[in-house]
Amino acid sequence: FVGECIAEEARENENQDLEIKAVLDRFPIRKSDYSGGSKLILMSFGSVYNKNLLVYENFIHDIINYDKKENRKFKSSDFQFIVSMGETSLKSLNENIAEGKLNLPNNVILRARVPQLEILKRADLFITHNGQNSTSEAIKYGVPMIGVPIFGDQPIVSQRVCDELSLGIRLEPMKLKLGEIGDAID
Repeated sequence: FVGECIAEEARENENQDLEIKAVLDRFPIRKSDYSGGSKLILMSFGSVYNKNLLVYENFIHDIINYDKKENRKFKSSDFQFIVSMGETSLKSLNENIAEGKLNLPNNVILRARVPQLEILKRADLFITHNGQNSTSEAIKYGVPMIGVPIFGDQPIVSQRVCDELSLGIRLEPMKLKLGEIGDAID
């Protein structure tokens, strides 16, 4: 964490998805005094290792069951989720949805790729693998994180930003239990 490593101009043409654009139009770029009603939550595990279907399936299950737990600060309908998961994971989850093995809540949008910087400018929470680039981007835009580190430098980065700097909550992906992501969101 020695400085900004973000090149917005390299990502300028990422916003071609009309559904994502419509969501972004509903959420203003965050200001320190913004306290809007709906909360925008981005989930992304980067572009290299994003094939852990268990994490995505647990996430969807937790959103479906979010309101069943008493004393939540929010309702699941208060959230708009955008999930970037890569082509392989998106194909697998779409097959499970088509076969009726998995129900997708209306407030969850699944995509292979999304305009991450544009979303982070508006996001209230980032569920991330804590790769260095994604973590730097979340810090730049002041977005708290739920870290789910997978490999490489991610566990160390996640420990640093979540545990030591208190910029988020760290979860263990291989020990992830149903309900943990929902609890961390709350």
